[in-house]
Amino acid sequence: MHQRLALCLLVFGVAAIAQTDAPPDGAERERILALMRQYVATYGSRVPDVTYDTTITAFQGRAASNKWHKQGTTYSSRIAHNGHEYYRPVGNNGEPVPRAQWKRGGGRPFNLWDVVEALGRATLVWNRWDTLRGHRLAVFDYTVGRQDSKWAVIEGSTGSAIVPYAGSVYVDPATGAVWRVSDVITDIPVRFKTRYASGTLDSDLIMIGTTQYLLPVTEIEIVRGEGEMDRRTELVYRNYHKFEVDSSIDFLQVDSSVTFSDKESH
Repeated sequence: MHQRLALCLLVFGVAAIAQTDAPPDGAERERILALMRQYVATYGSRVPDVTYDTTITAFQGRAASNKWHKQGTTYSSRIAHNGHEYYRPVGNNGEPVPRAQWKRGGGRPFNLWDVVEALGRATLVWNRWDTLRGHRLAVFDYTVGRQDSKWAVIEGSTGSAIVPYAGSVYVDPATGAVWRVSDVITDIPVRFKTRYASGTLDSDLIMIGTTQYLLPVTEIEIVRGEGEMDRRTELVYRNYHKFEVDSSIDFLQVDSSVTFSDKESH
């Protein structure tokens, strides 16, 4: 009797695991993707203006090698405000570099969110279920054609070229939230020395005031070039706080009236 019960429990457990790992049917996949596209379309309004610290560590390696040698680490304080990023360097002690001024970055905060934006137009196919930091997520592979791409390869006198890319996206099936997004670029015109580029952006739940927000925590970028030294960059985002500004961000300098707060605004 006990053996039969144990066998039944084992069979039930295997069946449950199999059911859990089974891919969703077509209707369920479309439901998840619809939630994801809604999440992407409204991402800007979901995330508050924030201040945060960034650590950037650069590595260098020989072509086609997976051995990386650390080149150095830089630190900066950053502000994400109205879709733009502002930064100023800080020292190893966390204090601003003397007379350092806030500068506006060339792109949006968190580089790979441009990839997330393009997911609304991308071709997506089911890959698998996966677990990331204790959360069960639906993984889809995507491709973005050149006509929808914002990614450009730029090399001095060689010029620039818009390139297609592909990757994977990890989606919360209940909310459509994107917890991880990666990209890989290999279809690069032969006139460029760069032959390969990839990136992975990981997000996690961050408490600001009394509200949790899904915000980037790490990012890894790799660039490989034919006959060139390869580059690897690791970014860590931390110390998030709510950003509040009393003056125009356009003339934000070290003496601007800027306040940092964890309190929710109503």
